[in-house]
Amino acid sequence: MPVDLTNSPSGLFAALDSDSLSSFDDTLSHSSCNSPLSDPFHFLYTVLHRFNAEFSNLPLALQNSPQLLGLRHAFAANQTALDFILLLNNLSSLTPPSLAASSSSSVFIPPSICKPSLPLPPEIINRILSFVCGDNDCIVPFSDSSVLNTLFSCSLINSHWNKQASLVLWKRIDLVDVNRFGRWLLASCASQGDGRCQAKSVRLISISGNDVDLALLDLASKYVTNLQSLEFRRIMGSGWTSYQMLAKLKDKFPKLKSLQAYSIPSAAWKDLLSLCVSCKELCNLDVSFRALDRHPDNPSTLSAADVDRLFSGLPQLRSLSLWMIALPGDSACLSLSKSCCNLRAVRLDDCENISMDSLVYIWNSCPQIETIMMRLIQSPLTINLTPCAANNNDVTNHRHQQQYDTLQSRPTLHTLIFDSCWYSDALIGSIGRAAPFLQTLYLEAAAKTLGFPPSSISNTGIRMLADHQTQLQSLSVVGFSFASAEVIQLLRANPNLVGLNLAKLRHDVYLGDQQLLEMAPYFAKLEALELYMQSHLSESTIIQALQYCANLKSLGLSNIPVSDALLYAIPHLCPNLERIDVGMEVGEEMEAELGEESPKMCTPNGFQYMIDNARRVHTVAPLGINKECVIWGSIYLDEPIGQDRFSEFKMWRKEVRKVAKASG
Repeated sequence: MPVDLTNSPSGLFAALDSDSLSSFDDTLSHSSCNSPLSDPFHFLYTVLHRFNAEFSNLPLALQNSPQLLGLRHAFAANQTALDFILLLNNLSSLTPPSLAASSSSSVFIPPSICKPSLPLPPEIINRILSFVCGDNDCIVPFSDSSVLNTLFSCSLINSHWNKQASLVLWKRIDLVDVNRFGRWLLASCASQGDGRCQAKSVRLISISGNDVDLALLDLASKYVTNLQSLEFRRIMGSGWTSYQMLAKLKDKFPKLKSLQAYSIPSAAWKDLLSLCVSCKELCNLDVSFRALDRHPDNPSTLSAADVDRLFSGLPQLRSLSLWMIALPGDSACLSLSKSCCNLRAVRLDDCENISMDSLVYIWNSCPQIETIMMRLIQSPLTINLTPCAANNNDVTNHRHQQQYDTLQSRPTLHTLIFDSCWYSDALIGSIGRAAPFLQTLYLEAAAKTLGFPPSSISNTGIRMLADHQTQLQSLSVVGFSFASAEVIQLLRANPNLVGLNLAKLRHDVYLGDQQLLEMAPYFAKLEALELYMQSHLSESTIIQALQYCANLKSLGLSNIPVSDALLYAIPHLCPNLERIDVGMEVGEEMEAELGEESPKMCTPNGFQYMIDNARRVHTVAPLGINKECVIWGSIYLDEPIGQDRFSEFKMWRKEVRKVAKASG
């Protein structure tokens, strides 16, 4: 029995649910305005048009009901298809003569629908592929089979997609995947004589430090002509089993611009040094030694001659990262700043035999410096900094310390990260004066367990920062004791501040309720607030402070005793919240802090209410609950303080990527 689609709003759904598809076809034929249904394009357009018309006739409350969620998605897809068909019609220069005669028709068949579409420009295809890779540079993530399969499918669409997808598919080669490397090698050999050689698309090769991978890399160097990045990946266990093949790589990659070597043995340093200096276009160098080589019985200090040879051979160096390397003293930093004056980003992480004097040498000798990260530098500053500005910026001899009695003005410096270093108010005040356009400032005190010489930043240092800093966007003050008045002054001086990190971590300094309440009125523009392990804050105080955080997108409350009352208030206090870290793991440290007091704990019911009512939340880091008792849906479960804004290592990688893009 035919279904009347014109009078019944739900007639289309009844037709789709019926077993008689022929009656549905008859109905469509009846409404097709005397146009034959043999044309598949006409049939498609008629179905789409009829579905949208019938769905639009439904009551609004019924359209928005959860039962019709799938139909709402189909409605949006159908509307997109209709818009595309009409667009093709508008692009056509032909005007159907029967258009005016059939104006009363409810269905219009575009005459240009059968015309072949123009190929997408390569820029558009590359942009689409960047979403596949999750990377604007179209770099395939390591060992992500789903991304590789998607790119392979994209390469089979047509010749235009094949060319662009192949460039991305073979842009990165991981030698740990021997099968994929073998396919690439065979294809490179087979296509070496024509313009489709896949070896030309390789930009990054990632290997582990063993003879097998090094031998494969030596083989690949015969075909790769445009390699720009080489990564010796950190591997667990024995690490570099051998490095005899490393000496053969010298002069094999003259166009190399980035070299990353993680956890290398100190015995391989000579060969790695030869590889570095043979790459005259090297812009990024990231080197770290094995922790095993730092044993007192196994000295691994680099010689001054090696350091001079390295830095003098890399005039194009833009970013440098040295981790767990024993340098021959502050003279190494002086040699660096003397030879590589175009540095944009420098990271000295847990490097032995250097002091905070190295900061002054790098600062004053690199006029284009943008990012400085120093971590676990425990030796104090020996240079007596003065507030006056020096006029001479020439560096000739490190004995002439009058050239370093102040920090030169560096308006290009926008990111400064100090983690567990030696501090003083004079140093912080000089930084505030010399870098007036800082955007990211990360200051973390050294924990007492590290046994470093005592140093700290007092209210005077924070006040000196507030006197000169007006462009801060992200501020981290971790492990320091301060008065709320000085922080308020800093907040008021930086109206663009959107990230504030007041976490405790491994320190004995706590934030009090009164301090938080006094600062809360200045949280109106904050998008990220981190209070990790500030267990002395009460739940009522946190709720009161969140009343000023309507723009908050990320909130860190891990290891703070709170209950479901906070989770019930979150959707109403922070309607724009996208990420939250909340809950407690009562370990030995927390038990010592709480004593015999039973801490407040969140329950699965509280988490369920929050994710059901906080519509924009997409990432949660829950602690102390049974995660299987909550229906998370599409929520991503992360680790505490996993947000990128306050992770010094992620901040560093972000800045290095900026420098790499600027360097081509």
